Amino acid sequence: MTAFNTTASQAEAPEALDAQPAESTIPSVEAANGLSISCRYMLSPHYDPASNLCQTLHFIFQHYTPNRAHSNGYLLRSSIEHLLDYVEWRNGRNPEPLHVKKYVDINTEVFIGFIDYARDKNIPLAGIERFKSAAVSVAKETGKIPLLNLPVVPVERSKGTP
Repeated sequence: MTAFNTTASQAEAPEALDAQPAESTIPSVEAANGLSISCRYMLSPHYDPASNLCQTLHFIFQHYTPNRAHSNGYLLRSSIEHLLDYVEWRNGRNPEPLHVKKYVDINTEVFIGFIDYARDKNIPLAGIERFKSAAVSVAKETGKIPLLNLPVVPVERSKGTP
């Protein structure tokens, strides 16, 4: 039940189309409860539609979101945006052989670095956990992407009341 919304405004100038796409031109995915969630991470300056990493992240979003409530889709979308920012930051500080270019480059070291990056930027770790669970779910459900062996995300759980 994936629904895509790719309509663009007729008033856009040709030059504007060469720049980063407007939110109305990016696809949306419909969550299980009927709300449409735009693939906003495609607006990131770090999103490259030709890269294996970005294509796989988009695949995860497209296959995870339709079977979950919108809140899970929003959390996954946010974590993809943060992951793209982290990868750009990390690649800028490491030599070429250590750059994250493909989805399978997300290993334990990279993922722990992503967790640390999120903590440093006060990004809730629940989003990182959502990304991990979405990646595992989509890999198992579709068999079309590798199943990454990533470490546990240390998310604070509420203790509740006795």
